[in-house]
Amino acid sequence: MPRICVLVLAGAIVGCVSHSSTAPNTAAGCVPDIPIPSATGRTWPSSCTSGASSTLGALTDTAGDIALSTPGQVYSNMRIDGSLTVLACNVTIHNVEVDAGVPYTGNNTPDVFPIWLKEPASCGVTLDHVSVITKSAPNVYVTNAIRVAYGGPATITYAKIVGTQLGITIGPGTITDSYIMLGPTMRGDHNEDILETGGVSGLTIKHNTFLNPNLQTSALSLFTDFGANSNFVIDNNLLAGGGYTCYCADGVSARASDIGVTNNVFWEKYYPTVGYYGSGRAYNSAGGGQWTNNLFMDADGTLNSTPVPQPAID
Repeated sequence: MPRICVLVLAGAIVGCVSHSSTAPNTAAGCVPDIPIPSATGRTWPSSCTSGASSTLGALTDTAGDIALSTPGQVYSNMRIDGSLTVLACNVTIHNVEVDAGVPYTGNNTPDVFPIWLKEPASCGVTLDHVSVITKSAPNVYVTNAIRVAYGGPATITYAKIVGTQLGITIGPGTITDSYIMLGPTMRGDHNEDILETGGVSGLTIKHNTFLNPNLQTSALSLFTDFGANSNFVIDNNLLAGGGYTCYCADGVSARASDIGVTNNVFWEKYYPTVGYYGSGRAYNSAGGGQWTNNLFMDADGTLNSTPVPQPAID
């Protein structure tokens, strides 16, 4: 197994642990926040199989706004009451929980970004077994759990996000084996488990659970505001809720290409049409893309054989 070393802000290595980013962190006796159904031969992440956990290493408590500014730095085994910002290239964050939130005061509630990835666009960051947890009342408002600021690639595995308005804002990269459960709509914000705003080539979103109990906006918002999308793999995810559960990467003025949406399950947990308005919109099969083997799941968790229809091109 690879070794992860705890590196404090002063740069001193204070300990190393072995870890594997391919294994969940299931703890004995863990009860999921939301029971996640399983189908024949298929399971999806829950709050018990994702995120930071003492089973991966004891978490040391700290508070404040932590900045990681050393290239190649590894930050591990911490529980932060505050925020975490990445400023350098090739940083790895492993087994870290960020607890965040401010009181909700209406439209003037300030933005809260618990994990802000502000490294240069030319380099990436790795997040493995990372949690963002919205604090209890009165500190119930969090804007965006994990936010990529400048479009650099991010590799995110086994993340857990609970109670935020938006889950992950992403550019190119991968999101796998992760669990996102959004909180109720506040401040008029969009509610999206995943938000991608266009002009991205190379994004894989595979084997995740994305739940949005709100009637807006989506589980997957793959938009084209900043250009055409290409080379996406959206595979084997459990999706529920939002207005349209999937905004599927296409746009009128920026046509998508090579967008694969395969083997996903659209769960009627919140609405009989999966999303308040429907299961999806804005999909383009041009350039080798495919929409195959996407199925509905009844509200009670019964997987049925009805295929999810390919959404129309906007």
